Amino acid sequence: MSLQNKWMSGIKSGGEEIMDRWFSPFTQNVRKVWNSRMDRILDVGCGEGTHVGHLLSRMRRGVVTGIDDNPSCVLKAIENNKKAVVDGRCRIIMGSLEKLPFASDSFDLVTLASEKADIRNPQIVKEAYRVLDEDGTILAMEKVAPDEETEPVVPASGILEDAGFTDVTVRCHREWLCVTGRKPIRSGYSAKLLYISGFITENIRLLAAAVGVIIGVGAILFTWWKRK
Repeated sequence: MSLQNKWMSGIKSGGEEIMDRWFSPFTQNVRKVWNSRMDRILDVGCGEGTHVGHLLSRMRRGVVTGIDDNPSCVLKAIENNKKAVVDGRCRIIMGSLEKLPFASDSFDLVTLASEKADIRNPQIVKEAYRVLDEDGTILAMEKVAPDEETEPVVPASGILEDAGFTDVTVRCHREWLCVTGRKPIRSGYSAKLLYISGFITENIRLLAAAVGVIIGVGAILFTWWKRK
């Protein structure tokens, strides 16, 4: 292959990767459920780590954890997200999808978007509910044939509701069945704490941005004053 062809091939593959990262059904559905408090994310049945990479590209802070029961997939997922693993922004773990090796209330978002993470498996869905923190979100996706787009809706949503999820929504997008739900807040006290935590976090960010602007303006004025 000539140097020019290699260069064009690299552009094409890189462009396809960017298009997939920004416009894939998974990415578009993550965008719909995303909020700024999602610092702890779990991808169940992560495979070779493609979705883990998509999630990392969206996060400014926090950690994405991927889990799979296939050792070769785990190794590949680590390789595909090596920099994030080294930086401490990503963990790839081998373990059971039906008995997740995580404490309860550990994640803000759990995604199930592979054949292994079957959204009709009640045990997997129950475990996703257990490890989600209060007000956490589940995003479950399954590829379906065009003529099956309406058939699986009731069973999938029912399994999420049986596990305890509320605000369950179901939609089909480009031959993908997408089901989302929320883990309810257990008490009014917890709701107040969650609100206060979010309020403080957002205001700290605004304060940090304001301080940055003040320092920048101060530096400009100081430079101007010295030149005079």
